[in-house]
Amino acid sequence: RAHAAAPGVPYVVLTGLSDESMAVNAMRQGAQDYLVKGQVDGNLLSRSIRYAIERKKAEGALRESEERFRLVLEHVGDAFFLYDLTGRIVQVNQQACDILGYTRERLQTMSLTDVEKGFSPEKLADSIGQIGEGTPVTLETVHLRSDGSSFPVEVRLGRFNSPSGPLFLALARDIRHRKSLEQQLLQSQKLEAVGRLAGGIAHDFNNLTTPIISYAQLGASLVPSTDPLHEYLLEIRKAGERAAQLTHQLLAFSRSQVIEPRIVDVNQLILHVDRMVRRILEENIELVFLPGEDLGLINVDPAQMEQVVMNLVVNARDAMPGGGRIIISTSDVVLDDEYARSHPYVVAGEHVVLTVSDTGVGITEDVKEHIFEPFFTTKEVGDGTGLGLSTCFGIVAQMGGHITIDSEPWNGATFAVNIPRATGQSVEEWPEDGAKHAPGGSETVMIVEDEVAVLKVASEILRQRGYTVLEASNGHEAIWLAQEPANEKIDLLVTDVVMPLMGGTQLAMRMSDLHPETSVLFTSGYPSDHLLDEGLQYQNVQFLPKPYTQDSLTSNVRQALESQK
Repeated sequence: RAHAAAPGVPYVVLTGLSDESMAVNAMRQGAQDYLVKGQVDGNLLSRSIRYAIERKKAEGALRESEERFRLVLEHVGDAFFLYDLTGRIVQVNQQACDILGYTRERLQTMSLTDVEKGFSPEKLADSIGQIGEGTPVTLETVHLRSDGSSFPVEVRLGRFNSPSGPLFLALARDIRHRKSLEQQLLQSQKLEAVGRLAGGIAHDFNNLTTPIISYAQLGASLVPSTDPLHEYLLEIRKAGERAAQLTHQLLAFSRSQVIEPRIVDVNQLILHVDRMVRRILEENIELVFLPGEDLGLINVDPAQMEQVVMNLVVNARDAMPGGGRIIISTSDVVLDDEYARSHPYVVAGEHVVLTVSDTGVGITEDVKEHIFEPFFTTKEVGDGTGLGLSTCFGIVAQMGGHITIDSEPWNGATFAVNIPRATGQSVEEWPEDGAKHAPGGSETVMIVEDEVAVLKVASEILRQRGYTVLEASNGHEAIWLAQEPANEKIDLLVTDVVMPLMGGTQLAMRMSDLHPETSVLFTSGYPSDHLLDEGLQYQNVQFLPKPYTQDSLTSNVRQALESQK
């Protein structure tokens, strides 16, 4: 009772009973010493009192130290576990209870078998073997929550000796966020690696497909539609365009494609692409568009944004072989700093969100991990290239946005495209289907191209439209032609950007000295980073990417000529 009333006071029991069991019981009840009358002298009593005071002070210091230790453990951000050689949990902190979903009392009746995925005595023995006295180790494992879910953790493991034997102290840190960032970084690195490959082959590939497409188109225009040869030439052109589209997709997901951004109302964009979307859907698929009101504008390349919508709709269609519903919706959203920290390359602020949802088969977790990887597909061989979603990923990333997925097996999927909101007014005008071909002209056009096949077909196309065409295979030859007295006036220079001996930008500067009135139309099969290396700020000049068709060449030539008037 005295100890309970004043626990900070040391007590010495002095009794006439020499009873060992009573002595032990007294010590258990808080006494510092037990003395028997008749066996005590002055020195013994003095020493007993002194030791009792010192021991009480030591106990107080120990309790204070333990209290500080418990306080630290309760406030540390990591989960704390103390367990013995068998894996039995001896002590935990509140953080361990919170992340695992158990009470403290329940956890202290469990073992590592209950909370660690794949735990085994052999694994514990191996971990123990790595720990030296005072030398902690760090390892990664997976913890199990009370609801059966699991999550990755990084564990800092140490060992110390107690009176009852060795004990092990583990600090476990939830690394789901870190793993997510690592996965996103790995995905970005994969796209960058394939992008470098795509950029390397894009130039040569585009120079090959340009004459294939253009000559097939020219040939078809010269053959009656009733002639079987006309159909053959059309098929050649289609094959060439599919090959060109493959290159565009490679450049798109590698974020290397040349883009022409404009301020766009995404609701108007979806209405424009609606007719194309409906053509690829069967009657058993319902398409619903839910436009957001007072929606913000975005600064994107309209053609590429249309490609994103088409790819997502095609992906949704293929996920519903028995039919279903596709919902396209738009809305405004504000992404905060916390969201930006958990999503690399995302800038916090106002965004416009375009979502494409379906009622299809859904996506499993293992497929989600690879869904944006180039050439990854769950379709049968021949049914897809595996570039659709990776193309969307690259296009959206190049526009400063990102894509998220929300899906479970057999519960459909939702792809959300987040694009930063832009300031200004929409400047995009959506052309009507079946626009007329660009008219020809009588002006003089110089074409400079080091690929002979491309030079010849471009010259033939423009001559058939009435233009006077000067041909040069390099910059030096072009300068020589420009200085000829017969070529007193050159209305337009159409030049490749990357050429041997003299590049297109250098040629354009020389041409401006010889013929200040000459407009310039640049063309190239290289992706944007190569063009910037050449000093071409393509946003501020006339630019025609390869491969081009008869119509795209003539319309861009006409536009460049009209711009100088």
